[in-house]
Amino acid sequence: MVVPVSFRCREACLTPADLKVFSTLLVENFTTARYFADPGLHGLDGQEPPEVVIAFRLHDLRDYEVYMTFDEDWLPQWGRAGHYGDWSLSYPRLPHVRFLVGRVRPADQRYPERIDSLDIQCSCRPHRKEDFTMARRLFHLLGKVATNRNQVYVSYPGYEVITVFEKGGQGSVWLGHDAIRWAREDPRRLLTMHPSGRGGMRPMDD
Repeated sequence: MVVPVSFRCREACLTPADLKVFSTLLVENFTTARYFADPGLHGLDGQEPPEVVIAFRLHDLRDYEVYMTFDEDWLPQWGRAGHYGDWSLSYPRLPHVRFLVGRVRPADQRYPERIDSLDIQCSCRPHRKEDFTMARRLFHLLGKVATNRNQVYVSYPGYEVITVFEKGGQGSVWLGHDAIRWAREDPRRLLTMHPSGRGGMRPMDD
């Protein structure tokens, strides 16, 4: 049975310091929530299912894909599925939140120092107002540690300003306050670099 889902999403760029503050706000405002790291495809063909790491704070998990569940009784439930009978994890009932956590990356031969995007996807039941209230609360908390105003999209490697997002809006990204500080320390640093490698976000000059 296919369960209908409505999504509410945000793209952010946070340093570990930003993420820790955001994580603390989540704990304070969603006291029963728990977090678990998606094991991905690793170990799904083994004799035993892979370990699912569960935590009470988002920043305690260092994995790329993390889920937030409000179901206090949820525990990992594994079954066999697919043509080869690989392990398949049953995910928590709706609503839940999926985080794809970005990383601070050092400069290399191709690109400058940069921070990947943090993608936040709230999965809601379409006709349950409380699910959308949860999403609004969560994004409100994000707004306490980040802003989508006063930023520019620049080209790379030329750093020419392509688009100005003075008042936020479509195309802007929620930049963490510490991420803004980090970017301003070096004019070559980029936030949420485009997958093509041809540009990224920066805060506007003071």
